[in-house]
Amino acid sequence: MSDRPIQVGDFVVVVRGHACTIGMIATVRKIVTCTGDGICKDCGDTLCGVEGEPIAILDTSRKIQTYRLKRIPPLEELEGQRTEESIKEPAK
Repeated sequence: MSDRPIQVGDFVVVVRGHACTIGMIATVRKIVTCTGDGICKDCGDTLCGVEGEPIAILDTSRKIQTYRLKRIPPLEELEGQRTEESIKEPAK
């Protein structure tokens, strides 16, 4: 899995977030820049606090800082990462 920044079209999961969004899975539709403080209409948490911070707009219409997201790689990206694991005999 690459460590590239979150981009438009990425499938992501919210790993750090508001109580109302943690665990949400969505697609990034747009990346915008924070222009100041905003408040989540559902939980009252701050949407962005640092001017210039990248914000992802998800297909669920949520706005979330990109550092709160983890990219879910496509299956074809994972295919090349197969590892061989030895199969252990069950204890007798």
